[in-house]
Amino acid sequence: MRIGLIGLGTIGKQVAYAIRDGRAGNAQLLAILESDPGKISVGRADGLAGVITADADEFFAADTNVIVEAAGHAALKQCAERALRRNIIRRRWRN
Repeated sequence: MRIGLIGLGTIGKQVAYAIRDGRAGNAQLLAILESDPGKISVGRADGLAGVITADADEFFAADTNVIVEAAGHAALKQCAERALRRNIIRRRWRN
């Protein structure tokens, strides 16, 4: 799985470290979208993902096939439609 993570707070950080440390199967964390510059700096210093940004365009340009939202209601409102339009969520019953 190629994962994009929205949010690097308490929950997002735990998800990111679990992926980085190999505790999430064959998942790769390709991109993180975070608005707090301090959290972006920590994420970059810890090598959590190749792209760690506050820019939604840069985040959505990453070649992810799963997006994990761990930032709350505001981020969900901002990003959900765009994630769905990318067809990241696929129905198994489609041909």
